[in-house]
Amino acid sequence: MALLEAQNVTKHFPVSAGGFLLKHYAMLKAVDGVTFSIQPGTCFGVAGESGSGKTTLAKMVLLLEKITGGSIFFEGREIKGFTFKERMWYRTRVQTIFQDAASSLNPRMRIKNIISEPLVVHQKSLSNEEIMAKTEEMLRLVGLRSDHMNMFPHELSGGQKQRVATARAIILEPILVILDEPVSSLDVSIRAQILNLLSDIQERQGLTYLMISHDLATMHHVTNSIAVMYLGKILEMGDTEMVFSSPHHPYTRSLFAAVPQPEPGRFKTGPALIGEIGNPLNPPSGCRFHPRCDQTDADCREVEPCLTEVKPGHRVACHKV
Repeated sequence: MALLEAQNVTKHFPVSAGGFLLKHYAMLKAVDGVTFSIQPGTCFGVAGESGSGKTTLAKMVLLLEKITGGSIFFEGREIKGFTFKERMWYRTRVQTIFQDAASSLNPRMRIKNIISEPLVVHQKSLSNEEIMAKTEEMLRLVGLRSDHMNMFPHELSGGQKQRVATARAIILEPILVILDEPVSSLDVSIRAQILNLLSDIQERQGLTYLMISHDLATMHHVTNSIAVMYLGKILEMGDTEMVFSSPHHPYTRSLFAAVPQPEPGRFKTGPALIGEIGNPLNPPSGCRFHPRCDQTDADCREVEPCLTEVKPGHRVACHKV
């Protein structure tokens, strides 16, 4: 059984438009009919440009945004109707590591209090000694020293702050961790260290990851399967190696073509992607990508393509496939 399953999930935001007297509301379609499933112990990646709906999707999984339509199931239970008690239980099972670790850490709290706070909130039966022992164990697990316990966030480097955020996320021993651009704010020299740390922790604790990123190189390194989103829709989804080795959708191919390659003498003849991502208030009819696609025809402009299986475990939403 899938650990997490999304079925035709939508998130529409009402946006005011018009003047003071003639005000009306339009619907911003941030996520529009997304379906996927994540198997236990795997890493599922969601890739796409800024504005594609990746972070909004993660917020719905975390219950930080209400679901407009569709359903999300965790261990077979629909999360939309959770009671307060069930939400508290859910937050011990699902944690997140935010994009900017520095802004997610309270600057007035010492590192030991930041890491131990989830235990204080969710496991009130633990003594102070047990909480501190668990905190020290998490520090060692993420590669920090015990003398970091009494420091404040501003005394740490960017990579160390990310390790603190990781320790805080896993101290409750969750089974699903949301990684929202986990290394995008770090120096290139530190990114590999953090990614390897996340992989080691996943293997040691049997975690499942949902990774949100626009960094395709990172996705290739970490994920088992991947979904490519554009304007709230999934355009291609499948096993990571299969999608990277044989991308079928024009948008996926354009994203891969935009990735810098360390090949001497390789020069691009032009931009991989032309134009800007569309307006979610008024998305294009038919295929969402057709205004930027060089293979567009009448069907692309008028008929919305469905995700169709082109190979076992590899699905594409394109009329040309």
